[in-house]
This record gives sequence, structure tokens and C-alpha cells, in this order.
Amino acid sequence: MRRAAARVYNSAMNKDQLRKNVNDWVRLRPIAHRLDASGHPLPQLDDEWRIEAVTDDGLRIYLPRTGHGRLLGFDHVCEYTSDRIERGINYGFLTLKVQLSIQGHDVHVTPTRPGIPVPPRIPVDPIRMALLQRLRNFPRQFIPAGSLSQFPRDDVITEIARCEAEGLLEAQLLRGGGVVLDAVALRLKPRGSDWLQQYSAP
Repeated sequence: MRRAAARVYNSAMNKDQLRKNVNDWVRLRPIAHRLDASGHPLPQLDDEWRIEAVTDDGLRIYLPRTGHGRLLGFDHVCEYTSDRIERGINYGFLTLKVQLSIQGHDVHVTPTRPGIPVPPRIPVDPIRMALLQRLRNFPRQFIPAGSLSQFPRDDVITEIARCEAEGLLEAQLLRGGGVVLDAVALRLKPRGSDWLQQYSAP
């Protein structure tokens, strides 16, 4: 069995070494995140990317399964580690100093330590933010689900029930057939105030 070998790229001189890896297939470390349109994480896939080209600007990797590509600067790459050869094709691992995140047609990068994943920043649910802010700003008013008219009523009902279950607010829930049919948010709890303090924009 051929032992895996790591090649560390610490200077621009190693562009020549990287050029030898063009057309190799690599798995990324850390694994690229997959995000939906709202920025929430999807299940990770340990995809094999192809090193398409190496130019003076960096190396371009491509993911045929989705059609995504990204130009990585040489300072994004920590090391290449060979894995195996199948039918004359080289496979390996590319350890990066950035976290890739695939969202829509784009591939974003976030700096990190070599190979260490960075959790995606999950956006705050706009219904939850509007609901808790309303309870904080108008502490003597009840908030029926239908009063947040900028959101679908069923979604507000679901979020009120979720926030009540998480101890963020006190609510009155109308249940029937094993589901919540309607909901009224009554007051903000201390945990809800803490949540607002953490996630509200400065």
C-alpha cells in the first residue's frame, strides 16, 4: 500500500509543485458547508473536488456534482496529502486555511486554522426577532399570531409554540387534533430578554 504523503505549501515557489496536482481529485479539510437560501446548514457531503488549474493568482477547484468552482489563493492552502491512484487518476486531500461554504451559486470563504471547521453563522429567524421585540417594546400587550401580519399566520403560530417550548416567552396555545391551531404570546421571559440581548443588532 502506498503511504500518503503530505506536501506543505508555504511560499509562492510551491506554485510549481501545485501545478503537478492539476486534474487531481481532492477532498477538502475542512469539508465545505452546504447552506440553503436562508443560510441554514444542509447535511454535509464529503465531496471530491477537481483541481482544474493553477495560475499566478492561485488554484481553481471545481465540484462537478453541483457545478460550483472557486479560485483559492495560495495562502488559502496548507497542504496536499495524497490518498490513492485509481485508473491512473490521483486522489488526495487538500487541507485549507479557509472554510468554504456553498450557498446558491456562490462559494464563500471564512478564515480558519488549517483543517479546522468553522460552524456556519445561522441567521436569526425574522419571526422570532419581530415577536420578541414586540413583547419587549409593548410589555402590557398580548400578541395574537395574526397581529404579525408581515408573516404567514401559520408560521407565526409555529414560532410562538417553539419559543414557548424553549422558555423564551409565556404563551396561550389552542390545540386540536394533536397540533397547535392558534397561539397568543403573553409576555417575555428572562430567557427571551437574554436572547434579544445576544442577537439584536447593536
